[in-house]
Amino acid sequence: MDFHRPDLIDYYALDKSDHKGNTALAFKIATEEIGIPALLDVEDVCDVAKPDERSLVTYIAYWFHAFSQLERIETAGRRVEKFVEVMQGAWEMQHGYEKRMAEVCPLHDPPRSYLCSYFGLWGISCCGKCAR
Repeated sequence: MDFHRPDLIDYYALDKSDHKGNTALAFKIATEEIGIPALLDVEDVCDVAKPDERSLVTYIAYWFHAFSQLERIETAGRRVEKFVEVMQGAWEMQHGYEKRMAEVCPLHDPPRSYLCSYFGLWGISCCGKCAR
């Protein structure tokens, strides 16, 4: 939990000697915040010399499943963020092009093609709209 969702528990505020209280808090947060079913009781883990191995493995499998889904959501979020950055860059390039084009060929609003700016630099008529 401390790796994927460190915001859920203030680890510095925990009492290291209160194993039952810390375990109860972890179980409560797992159920309420992460959606892991309450398969174990604190007594099942803290009050026995050897907790039931199958119950623990089942519970851990729920944790693994919950965090693997969280990882996929985070990955999708990073991909969307990257897409937005690329689209913003494309918009800025287009806007810059249109601004430069308006300086080279004032008849174009908005400019029609890359050729208008290229030919305009050489003093050649860039298209039918231009009188150069």
